[in-house]
Amino acid sequence: NNIFFKVNLQTDFDPSKSSNELKCTEGFFKPNYSVEPIHTIHDVPKFYLPMHKCMNETISYKERISTFGDHRPLWAVYGEYDFIPRQRWLHSLEHGAIVVLYHPCADLTEVEKLKDLVRSCLYRHIITPYKELSKERPIALVAWANSLEVGFSDEQIIIDFVKKFAKQGPEKVSKQGQYNKMLKKKAELVSDIDDSQICPKSSRM
Repeated sequence: NNIFFKVNLQTDFDPSKSSNELKCTEGFFKPNYSVEPIHTIHDVPKFYLPMHKCMNETISYKERISTFGDHRPLWAVYGEYDFIPRQRWLHSLEHGAIVVLYHPCADLTEVEKLKDLVRSCLYRHIITPYKELSKERPIALVAWANSLEVGFSDEQIIIDFVKKFAKQGPEKVSKQGQYNKMLKKKAELVSDIDDSQICPKSSRM
């Protein structure tokens, strides 16, 4: 079955046709310290269960940033990707992961700070470029039913979001995923495989 699920990957993303998703084509953005963060809370229906759809079906989304939805059966190996499509990381959210999104033109220093903060907080994380973010708020964190868009990597705001919303997906699954296309750096354990301690090195309570 795993072999079947890994065919037709271009249904979600074809690097040969979508290189603009991965590259900065408009000049790098400066950090924006003047805009307020946007925390969006999505109303998930009480008995909602996302569907698993195989690679013979296209999955599309209406939201600019999805926080739940139908997705692929095989979830992603935790870590940083050169790119991973939404159809994969939505499954990670269902398992309680935090997904880090950054516009390819986001300030590199801010992106690295964001990555380091999340890596130090929990094992269950996915990091990927994402072209749908704005110039004003080019970096974002996503958890089940919640998204946070910010103009720069504010340590306090980021850690507070991770501590509050990590591990809040409907399925409490810490088992490693199977999808690893374009995986750049595999996640390392922070406290343990269950992320029993979130952001253990943070001084924020």
